[in-house]
Amino acid sequence: MDYPGQTVPVVDLATGEIRQAHIFVAVLAASSYTYAEAQWADDLPNWIGGRVRALAFFFIGVPEIIVPDNSSLQRRTKAARFALPATLEDLELAQGDGSNAT
Repeated sequence: MDYPGQTVPVVDLATGEIRQAHIFVAVLAASSYTYAEAQWADDLPNWIGGRVRALAFFFIGVPEIIVPDNSSLQRRTKAARFALPATLEDLELAQGDGSNAT
């Protein structure tokens, strides 16, 4: 689960305004089953909401383990030499749904 980094233009047909949307992507690794959605920002509320909607889309309820790809967080913190641990929000989400975050 991550934001790939590139944005896509979205045109409001009524006004012609062009806004950039961030793409949230989640993949079930063993099957490559993919969920993606456009979001106006890649902030924490959208990150958590995207994860909740992705799990609902997969109809799997709660996986035993969730392993987020922290590359977007690494880009923000310039800590690309090592994998960052789960954030507090990851752990709270996992505790709330019975899964584990690594």
